[in-house]
Amino acid sequence: MTNIQMFSTPSYYSLFLTGILWVIVLIMIIKNYSLFTRNPEKMIIVLTLFGILVGVHGLIHLGLENYYKFNPITWLLKNKK
Repeated sequence: MTNIQMFSTPSYYSLFLTGILWVIVLIMIIKNYSLFTRNPEKMIIVLTLFGILVGVHGLIHLGLENYYKFNPITWLLKNKK
């Protein structure tokens, strides 16, 4: 399977979406840090959800790397030259 075919698969788009969600969660944590320091339960909930998000994102990466032989780090380094 070529890289072009990989971009038309749902797993690629779910990987892209979880990456966007990562950024959104990080921005929310940074902007609302004072709320989390006043209410530790909310911080625990957000960090738990962030952990789940990281796990799902990693599993999608694993699937892409195994099935499509796609490693984004080598892909980025190869296209950087």
